[in-house]
Amino acid sequence: MPEEERARPEILSIVPPIGLPGGEVALSCTGLDPLELTDESLFLCGDYAKIEGASSQKLLARIPRSAYSGDIHITQYGMSSDPYRFIVPQCIAYALHSITSPALTPDNEILAPFCGIEGQFTPVSVFLITEHGDKYSLVCGLRNIGALAADIRGRIYAASLSAGVVYVIERDGSARVFAEGFDNPCGLAAARDGTLYLSEKNGSLYFLDSNGRAEACANVEQSDICVHLALDPEGMLYASSTQQMGDNTLYAIEHGDARVVIRELAEFHGIAFDRSGTLFMAVTEHGVGGIDIVHRRTAKRQRIVSGQDIVGLAFNKHNDMYIATMSKIYTVNNRHLMMAWNALI
Repeated sequence: MPEEERARPEILSIVPPIGLPGGEVALSCTGLDPLELTDESLFLCGDYAKIEGASSQKLLARIPRSAYSGDIHITQYGMSSDPYRFIVPQCIAYALHSITSPALTPDNEILAPFCGIEGQFTPVSVFLITEHGDKYSLVCGLRNIGALAADIRGRIYAASLSAGVVYVIERDGSARVFAEGFDNPCGLAAARDGTLYLSEKNGSLYFLDSNGRAEACANVEQSDICVHLALDPEGMLYASSTQQMGDNTLYAIEHGDARVVIRELAEFHGIAFDRSGTLFMAVTEHGVGGIDIVHRRTAKRQRIVSGQDIVGLAFNKHNDMYIATMSKIYTVNNRHLMMAWNALI
């Protein structure tokens, strides 16, 4: 390209505006020359990023494993774009094995399991993680803890997939059976009135009273992975039935009936509501994973977080987001979350 035609690149937007290391992002730009781009053309939050595709107006890239929240800029012909701010969630816990969303206590402590393989007694079954990333063993020796919940009083519940049991976990690390006789319990949600909701892989939903007595609540499509549960701020229960093949469905549970909210979803996992009542959903489509904001009236979805192996998410009382992958927990504070939301508008 003649020197007089060479333009300084400019980044107009990045979608999605938040990304885990290894996630995929799309940069809308002006002034790009795809033939000029090299392995050192895109500097993304502390490291050079791999460019996976480019045109004169768009650039696809993967977030480096070493990335942290910071600036992005593009360099070509010796000219650099103005920096563009990008948010990389902070990893606060490693060496976990989660299959659904983490649970949060009223004191903003994070509860996460090491589920293990079927029938395995894991050395640590449930971890307690502080807001600052300190991780402690809470209870040991339970089999396949797949779901956790904490009620408004701070009482902690854990469901064992293979044992068909729901435990109450004490702070001293002891566990006692709260309810039993279930078929692969995989989801838990605690309501403000003390009711505990439980889901099984076969699609059966129950509510459990304070003594552990179970009563059938509704039925949704059975799942070969997990039936995830979440409560909105008004206390309405939502369930997502996740399949390895075929369409996935999100339901709202009203007076014992399961009403379809969204159908024909690709592979997706945990769901959660923020304090404003906005629904967030972990989704994988065409091999690309992330978290979508879901507009419940229109069923329109917008990707707000990019990242692979996301199984669930949760919000604390400050509206900070906690993201669970199969092996890690990440956090995004509310201020950064609002910045990302504004970037989508």
